[in-house]
Amino acid sequence: MRRNISCKERKHIKELLISNVKSAGIFRGGGTDEMLTLPIKAKWFEMIRSGKKKEEYRRLCPYYEKRFRNLGLFVPNQSTLLQFRNGYSAQSPSFIAEVKLTIGCGRTEWGAVSGEKYFILSIFKLNPISEIAKC
Repeated sequence: MRRNISCKERKHIKELLISNVKSAGIFRGGGTDEMLTLPIKAKWFEMIRSGKKKEEYRRLCPYYEKRFRNLGLFVPNQSTLLQFRNGYSAQSPSFIAEVKLTIGCGRTEWGAVSGEKYFILSIFKLNPISEIAKC
Protein backbone atom coordinates (compact mmCIF):
# COMPACT_ATOMS: atom_id res chain seq x y z
CA MET A 1 0.00 0.00 0.00
CA ARG A 2 1.29 3.42 -0.93
CA ARG A 3 1.33 6.06 1.77
CA ASN A 4 0.90 9.77 1.21
CA ILE A 5 4.10 11.77 1.35
CA SER A 6 4.00 15.11 3.12
CA CYS A 7 5.16 18.34 1.49
CA LYS A 8 8.15 18.44 3.81
CA GLU A 9 9.14 14.88 2.85
CA ARG A 10 8.74 15.65 -0.87
CA LYS A 11 11.01 18.69 -0.62
CA HIS A 12 13.58 16.63 1.29
CA ILE A 13 13.49 13.86 -1.34
CA LYS A 14 13.95 16.40 -4.14
CA GLU A 15 16.90 18.03 -2.32
CA LEU A 16 18.54 14.62 -1.79
CA LEU A 17 18.02 13.70 -5.42
CA ILE A 18 19.57 16.92 -6.71
CA SER A 19 22.46 16.56 -4.26
CA ASN A 20 23.16 12.99 -5.41
CA VAL A 21 23.13 13.83 -9.11
CA LYS A 22 25.28 16.90 -8.60
CA SER A 23 27.90 14.76 -6.89
CA ALA A 24 27.71 12.28 -9.80
CA GLY A 25 28.30 15.15 -12.27
CA ILE A 26 24.95 14.78 -14.05
CA PHE A 27 23.10 17.92 -12.97
CA ARG A 28 23.87 21.12 -14.87
CA GLY A 29 21.62 23.72 -13.37
CA GLY A 30 23.22 26.91 -14.62
CA GLY A 31 24.53 27.75 -11.17
CA THR A 32 21.21 27.33 -9.37
CA ASP A 33 19.58 24.46 -7.52
CA GLU A 34 16.47 24.71 -9.68
CA MET A 35 15.90 22.36 -12.56
CA LEU A 36 13.88 23.10 -15.66
CA THR A 37 10.27 21.92 -15.42
CA LEU A 38 8.43 21.13 -18.65
CA PRO A 39 4.65 20.68 -18.58
CA ILE A 40 3.29 17.92 -20.83
CA LYS A 41 -0.14 16.52 -21.64
CA ALA A 42 -1.42 13.45 -19.77
CA LYS A 43 -1.15 11.19 -22.82
CA TRP A 44 2.57 11.88 -23.32
CA PHE A 45 3.24 11.96 -19.57
CA GLU A 46 1.88 8.42 -19.13
CA MET A 47 3.65 7.11 -22.25
CA ILE A 48 7.01 8.41 -20.99
CA ARG A 49 6.43 7.14 -17.47
CA SER A 50 5.49 3.68 -18.78
CA GLY A 51 8.58 3.58 -21.03
CA LYS A 52 6.67 3.58 -24.34
CA LYS A 53 7.79 7.08 -25.36
CA LYS A 54 11.53 7.76 -25.30
CA GLU A 55 11.60 11.36 -26.58
CA GLU A 56 9.89 14.65 -25.82
CA TYR A 57 9.76 17.41 -28.43
CA ARG A 58 9.96 21.19 -28.11
CA ARG A 59 9.73 23.61 -31.01
CA LEU A 60 12.90 25.22 -32.33
CA CYS A 61 12.71 28.75 -30.96
CA PRO A 62 14.83 31.19 -28.89
CA TYR A 63 12.70 30.51 -25.77
CA TYR A 64 13.76 26.84 -25.51
CA GLU A 65 17.22 27.42 -26.98
CA LYS A 66 18.05 29.80 -24.11
CA ARG A 67 16.76 27.39 -21.45
CA PHE A 68 18.56 24.37 -22.87
CA ARG A 69 21.78 26.36 -23.38
CA ASN A 70 21.67 27.49 -19.73
CA LEU A 71 21.53 23.82 -18.72
CA GLY A 72 24.60 23.02 -20.81
CA LEU A 73 22.65 20.73 -23.14
CA PHE A 74 24.33 22.05 -26.30
CA VAL A 75 27.58 20.35 -25.26
CA PRO A 76 27.95 17.01 -27.11
CA ASN A 77 26.99 13.99 -25.00
CA GLN A 78 25.95 16.22 -22.10
CA SER A 79 22.99 15.04 -20.04
CA THR A 80 21.02 16.73 -17.30
CA LEU A 81 17.92 16.25 -15.22
CA LEU A 82 14.58 17.77 -16.17
CA GLN A 83 11.30 17.63 -14.36
CA PHE A 84 8.29 16.70 -16.47
CA ARG A 85 4.91 17.71 -15.07
CA ASN A 86 1.45 16.56 -16.13
CA GLY A 87 -0.08 20.04 -16.39
CA TYR A 88 0.77 23.45 -15.00
CA SER A 89 -0.26 23.15 -11.35
CA ALA A 90 2.50 22.76 -8.76
CA GLN A 91 0.39 19.92 -7.35
CA SER A 92 0.28 18.01 -10.66
CA PRO A 93 2.05 14.65 -10.85
CA SER A 94 5.64 14.91 -12.03
CA PHE A 95 8.78 12.86 -12.49
CA ILE A 96 12.44 13.62 -13.02
CA ALA A 97 14.30 12.21 -16.01
CA GLU A 98 17.85 12.28 -17.28
CA VAL A 99 17.88 13.61 -20.84
CA LYS A 100 20.17 14.47 -23.74
CA LEU A 101 19.39 17.06 -26.41
CA THR A 102 19.55 16.73 -30.19
CA ILE A 103 17.88 18.57 -33.05
CA GLY A 104 15.96 16.73 -35.74
CA CYS A 105 12.63 15.36 -36.92
CA GLY A 106 10.55 13.54 -34.36
CA ARG A 107 8.31 10.50 -34.57
CA THR A 108 4.69 11.21 -35.49
CA GLU A 109 3.41 8.50 -33.15
CA TRP A 110 5.03 10.46 -30.29
CA GLY A 111 3.42 13.78 -31.25
CA ALA A 112 5.79 15.30 -33.80
CA VAL A 113 4.53 16.81 -37.06
CA SER A 114 5.99 14.98 -40.06
CA GLY A 115 8.93 16.83 -41.65
CA GLU A 116 9.18 19.47 -38.91
CA LYS A 117 12.41 19.89 -36.91
CA TYR A 118 12.41 20.03 -33.10
CA PHE A 119 14.61 20.09 -30.06
CA ILE A 120 14.53 16.40 -29.18
CA LEU A 121 14.97 15.49 -25.53
CA SER A 122 16.02 11.83 -25.52
CA ILE A 123 14.90 10.30 -22.25
CA PHE A 124 17.15 7.50 -21.16
CA LYS A 125 16.72 7.33 -17.41
CA LEU A 126 13.67 8.01 -15.26
CA ASN A 127 14.17 8.65 -11.60
CA PRO A 128 12.79 5.81 -9.49
CA ILE A 129 10.94 8.41 -7.43
CA SER A 130 8.14 8.72 -9.95
CA GLU A 131 6.14 11.54 -8.47
CA ILE A 132 7.62 14.60 -6.83
CA ALA A 133 5.31 17.58 -6.55
CA LYS A 134 6.00 21.02 -5.16
CA CYS A 135 4.05 21.99 -2.10
